[in-house]
Amino acid sequence: MKRIVYNIFGVLALFVLLLFSDSCAAGENGSEKGNVGLLPGRVALVDVVTHDSAKAAIPAIVDQMLRQAFDSIPGITYVTFDERDAEFSEVDTTTTVADLADRLNLDGVLSLRIARFGSVVGIDLRLHEPATNKLLFHTRAFSFVRYRDEENSLLLGPALYEALNRLVNRLARQPDSEEFTVSAAPLVITSLMISRDPGLGKIADDRVQISKDGVRALGDFARFKFPELVIFDYESRSRLYETVGLAAVEDHAAVGNLERRALFSLDIPYYLVAAINPVSGDSVGFSVELRSVVSPEADTLVDAEHTSIEQKLFESGTTAKDAIGLLLEVAEEVLSRHVRRLATEYALTIEEVNDRKAD
Repeated sequence: MKRIVYNIFGVLALFVLLLFSDSCAAGENGSEKGNVGLLPGRVALVDVVTHDSAKAAIPAIVDQMLRQAFDSIPGITYVTFDERDAEFSEVDTTTTVADLADRLNLDGVLSLRIARFGSVVGIDLRLHEPATNKLLFHTRAFSFVRYRDEENSLLLGPALYEALNRLVNRLARQPDSEEFTVSAAPLVITSLMISRDPGLGKIADDRVQISKDGVRALGDFARFKFPELVIFDYESRSRLYETVGLAAVEDHAAVGNLERRALFSLDIPYYLVAAINPVSGDSVGFSVELRSVVSPEADTLVDAEHTSIEQKLFESGTTAKDAIGLLLEVAEEVLSRHVRRLATEYALTIEEVNDRKAD
């Protein structure tokens, strides 16, 4: 994917780009690193790298969005481009990050990478110590593009701000609230596996279409029911898989290593997979699993839910609708627990940081 590097401060941005390794290099998973809580002091943005899919995220817009996000954070002062330019009236190609930090009295410098996968915006944030380039904090956040303009084009701005605001609040260890979910995590609906077994009757006959419709329905349902999660839609999932050269997937097939590699490399920690299989006693089993990607080749089971119903109930003209509807009920149980678990885990990280400060 072609990248556009925006030069913020002459050669300074290019210099910083060399310092900050690519976010997805060497299979690095972008889970939070560093123990920065509420960082007292001054920070500034020195590097923005955006893929062509998110070219609307120009640095000047990102700068103003960060200013707005940091305005609500006590103890941190964000130095805007205007403040920086007032200090540096002329571009000096010999200026380093350390020089910039010294002149502006900075305690940390921010680096961002921004990309869009269909209807999902992803941003990687790194906070470095200016003098030593030590990584103080690293995390990624995602947001779903919910709005379109009059010409039906996606409006990136609101989703971009939401993701940036999520990053800033995580950096400052701000808690979730009723108005804003800081802990929101991305999730991909990967597949609805359906057996070819004739014991499934019409479900087996229409397995390909039911799988495709089921994956779409699960995604639509989850986005509506659980705004605390960032659910990739069908197109966004395709854009995600294209990053590893995967042009298409079969919705009724199990997750393979290529899909898993895409999830791991871009720090999508969880995926949801559903299945319909025959069970004993002429019944049909419906299961939903939440799995965590731990490497490009492996994942672990986080949670699961299962139910079964008599097969004869799925021989009508509404077989597909009935089967998918039952899966949504099963998925709701798994996703409800997932949302509560994410909120609890994030709250615990805040407590741990506060405990370290108290010590």
